[in-house]
Amino acid sequence: MLRILPETNINFMGMRKAAYALSLVILLAGLASLVIRGGPRKGVDFAGGTLLDLHFSQKVSAEDLRSAAAAAGFPDAEIQTYEGSNDALFRIKEALVQKPGASDYATTGPAARLGQALSTRYPGITAEVLRQEIVGPKVGRELSGKAFMAVLFSVIAIMIYIVIRFHRWEYGVGAALALAHDIFATLGVFSILDIEIGLTVLAAFLTIAGLSINDTIVVFDRVRENQAKYRKMSLFDLLNLSINQTLSRTVLTVFTVTATTASLYFL
Repeated sequence: MLRILPETNINFMGMRKAAYALSLVILLAGLASLVIRGGPRKGVDFAGGTLLDLHFSQKVSAEDLRSAAAAAGFPDAEIQTYEGSNDALFRIKEALVQKPGASDYATTGPAARLGQALSTRYPGITAEVLRQEIVGPKVGRELSGKAFMAVLFSVIAIMIYIVIRFHRWEYGVGAALALAHDIFATLGVFSILDIEIGLTVLAAFLTIAGLSINDTIVVFDRVRENQAKYRKMSLFDLLNLSINQTLSRTVLTVFTVTATTASLYFL
């Protein structure tokens, strides 16, 4: 195994109480945020509605965009602008949007109505549609339910797999609880930061689950090996030894994933 760290002897188990406290704070804060907000902030994929990404021929202030959206018949539209860009992202409730396919959609659709409202204040301005996503409320509810079931079934399937592989139900339950902790903690942070949850974010959640359980299995494997090798060692010391032995691999995995994610984000 490739090692990027020298052999370590960190007392991870000795820090478990502090880790418990930190996890509890994150989980409770996330739960409080979810209760206060009535759940996570759902994207168009789950809530239903229209997502419009528009590029304007000249810079328009957020205040003027809100006024234009209200004049176009979308007073509750959520608007996101970008620093140093003429682009703006509109999220519009489905009930206010005419369905594509109608003969006059090109002239009466949300993009056209927003452009017309802006042109009254800025003569000559044009709006180019960079992206448009439309999801009905029924489809959004179905996707939301299926997303929850996908995460739930993935946790159950992983728990069953670990029980079969290690022949110990404790391993499966422990891995499932750790996996649920990672997913729920991330969901809580998203709620606290008011980050929108869509299908792309769901894919990221499942990726987190995959990485989490992969590292868990590696540590479990090493624990099983060390149990056969050091039969008289206490469980406390056995876990510390196993985590230290796999630490280099964990750091390497996290570094490569972080580097790839950073490249996608910045480039």
